[in-house]
Amino acid sequence: MNFNKDLALSLLGSNNEYPVDFDLAMEWWDCQTKEGKPTSRRQLVRKLQQNFEKGMDWDLAQLYDQLPGRPTDKIYLTVDTFKEMGMMLPNGKGKEIQRYFLECERELNPLFSVLTL
Repeated sequence: MNFNKDLALSLLGSNNEYPVDFDLAMEWWDCQTKEGKPTSRRQLVRKLQQNFEKGMDWDLAQLYDQLPGRPTDKIYLTVDTFKEMGMMLPNGKGKEIQRYFLECERELNPLFSVLTL
């Protein structure tokens, strides 16, 4: 699933405090190392933990599968954390995502467009 304006609008309009699934965010950010390899989930989680506050900017949920074993950790982000972290990552997707959100915010709130000019 590609990130687009409709998706940005749905995230902005969500009643959920943490509407962004971290695993989907990783796809949307399209993060790569300097060598051009995909950035590992572990590296991105470490960056999240170092730069953002759990319970305020992101939260963790443990999901239990039907199969016996360990629970799966799911990370969810606020929209602002998703935007900010995307801007921190070494690629062009963060700026693109920020532009989608700015465009949506201008449409949703005419006063916002006056303030950002």
